[in-house]
Order: sequence, then C-alpha cells, then structure tokens
Amino acid sequence: MHTAQNLDNQPLTFAGKLKKVRKTLKLTQKEFGAPLKIGQDAISDYENGKYEPLGRIENSIIEHYNINPIWWESGKGEIFPTSPMSQKIGDMVQGRPFTQMVPKYQEVTCHTARHTFATISLQKGVPLQVVSNLLGHSELKTTQIYTHIVDSWKNKVMLDAWREKD
Repeated sequence: MHTAQNLDNQPLTFAGKLKKVRKTLKLTQKEFGAPLKIGQDAISDYENGKYEPLGRIENSIIEHYNINPIWWESGKGEIFPTSPMSQKIGDMVQGRPFTQMVPKYQEVTCHTARHTFATISLQKGVPLQVVSNLLGHSELKTTQIYTHIVDSWKNKVMLDAWREKD
C-alpha cells in the first residue's frame, strides 16, 4: 500500500506527494506536466520545494491523475482508488464466469475483458497513465497499443459523421 509519508513517518509535503505520484506512474517530469500544461522546469521546481502550488494547480493534478483525495490529505489508503469499472470486472472474473452473465459472448476471457476495459476507458477520456496504472503495466508503452485502437475508432466516428447522407 502506498501512503503519503516519508521515511521518518512524517507527512509528505506537496513536493513529496507530487514526486511519489509521478514516480508511481513511471513518468518523466515532462510527461507528467504535459497534459496539465505545466512545463518540465515548473514540475522540477515543485518537486524540489522551490514553489508551493496554487490551489487550482494542486486540484488539477489530483483530478487529472485520479488521485485518491483521502491519500492526498491524510496519507491513508491507496494513491489511486480502484475505479468502479475495474472493480466490476474484477468481481466478474472472480465470481461466476462472464459468459454466464452475458451468454452472447462465449469467447470472453480475462484478457479480452481487460482489453475492453482499457479501450472504453481511453474512449471516455481517462488519461493513458491512469489506465496503465489500473492495468498494472510497468511501462507506459505497453498501454499505448490501446491508443491505436481508440484513434482508429475516432477516425471512423468522424468519417461517419462527416460523410454526406445520400
């Protein structure tokens, strides 16, 4: 379990929390700041304690990376809460077989359930880093395969929408 404490069991500062979240997601400072429109130098300054963030920056980091607010405030629990969707998939895999719940799909496996979860999550705008973490991938590029599927889906939707009706 990841808690917001340093080695001396003292609560982490904003700088410590930011660094812990970024390293848990296995992102560089540049990769972490890019979706938030925060430059690499600013992330570095925050992590080194040079600046304290404005509340809106802190809130946008918590919201964008789906950080558990209880962990952020108290250090208790997990950094990233289990999403209801991933919990539902976990319940289905551990409980009765998915094919009994949805008989139409006889070829559903754990792998296809994870694949579907990742694809739908990305289609709904969940950040790639969060999906990667939920799937337990050690490298972001492992999760990036799903972006090709999402990109082709977006292209098809756009083509269909812009295609003239005969």
